[in-house]
Amino acid sequence: MRHECMGWCPPTGSVVKLNFDVAFNESREKSVSGVVVRNVSGEVLTFKTVVHREVASWFAVDAIVCLQAVFMGKQKGFTSVVIEGDS
Repeated sequence: MRHECMGWCPPTGSVVKLNFDVAFNESREKSVSGVVVRNVSGEVLTFKTVVHREVASWFAVDAIVCLQAVFMGKQKGFTSVVIEGDS
């Protein structure tokens, strides 16, 4: 049986979860992205927000923030992660 969560669902075991979301203003070609890393208890381990300029499309926005999440996980030394986007 699959367990459905309302809102944020915690990872299992020693896995950390990297969630990201973005806001995009297409006419100004700007976006703001945020990444938050939480453990199984929901404790925030780290987070980051970034303003991006000269972004041409939603596809580019999603790619940039996903790559940002991957780099953040690697930089912090997390070895077992789940990356989940809200965009």
